Amino acid sequence: IFNALVAAGRYTEKRLTSMRVKLHVPCQWTCFFCHMEGNHHSGSVDDPAALVATLTPLRDKYGLDEVHLTGGEPSIHPQVIEHVAALTQAGYTVKMTSNGQTHPALYEACIDAGLRELNLSIHTLDPSALGALMAPPRSRAWGEQAICRQMALCEELRGRIKVKVNTCIGGDESDALRIADFVRQSGVHWRIMKVLDCDVSDAAMARLCAALGAAPLSANFVHGTSSCSVVMTAADGFSFSVKLIRPLRSRSMCAGCPVDAAGQCFEFAYGPRIEAANGQLLVRSCLYRNEEPFVQIAGNFVNHEIAVETYTDSSLSS
Repeated sequence: IFNALVAAGRYTEKRLTSMRVKLHVPCQWTCFFCHMEGNHHSGSVDDPAALVATLTPLRDKYGLDEVHLTGGEPSIHPQVIEHVAALTQAGYTVKMTSNGQTHPALYEACIDAGLRELNLSIHTLDPSALGALMAPPRSRAWGEQAICRQMALCEELRGRIKVKVNTCIGGDESDALRIADFVRQSGVHWRIMKVLDCDVSDAAMARLCAALGAAPLSANFVHGTSSCSVVMTAADGFSFSVKLIRPLRSRSMCAGCPVDAAGQCFEFAYGPRIEAANGQLLVRSCLYRNEEPFVQIAGNFVNHEIAVETYTDSSLSS
């Protein structure tokens, strides 16, 4: 569907100008499929001024204008409000992905500090199913409380900020069908996506679109990243996006990669992330490899061929 839309000229494209920042590892949840931005043992990004200083050369050279805060769970990072404020004051559009379990006052404070978009991870509205996603599994009562917090947060933030519900779909689309009804009623945006190493995710997403009577409207992709999407629209105007991963490989990073050769790479050239280790800020360019240059000191990354290719080259192989 994505390729057909592109071939028909029904697509939008732009250059990558964003950076993901993994603030820390801790999270109230333990979703078994969470890739934790490629590192389950990274440190905490504690100094907002240092983060802004690290991003400045990237902005000056490549036009970086957006920062996406992730984790772990970024909303429980002790300096998250200060990070949002410092990044906003430096001129960045700041977004955050969250499980929605922190007190609404924290999100309100982040909005006051400049947060522009909240991506809320809602994978099921079934309390038992949510508990089963955790490792180890948790109780139905726990799931009921967690889902109640998410639904209340959507209501709390309606009209104050763009809220996008992210739903990961494995092999069963039934949970997502219930979420579709919820997002229709709540008026928030919706994006479905596959679990990276789940072979049956694509088929489940296709079944979901068919069940909703949704037809493809347009494709979207960003040069320099394997992430792309298809906008789907139902007959009644209900619209949502399907996030996809295209097999986009970076010449400077992916050539000769044994992980890719073994068929174990599911994210390809997704784009860089900032993480912390031993008091330093590092840039991770690969979800699966931990050695240089796939993870390197942020100050070295700006002039590295991986950065040049990612942020400026529109002809990456796929």
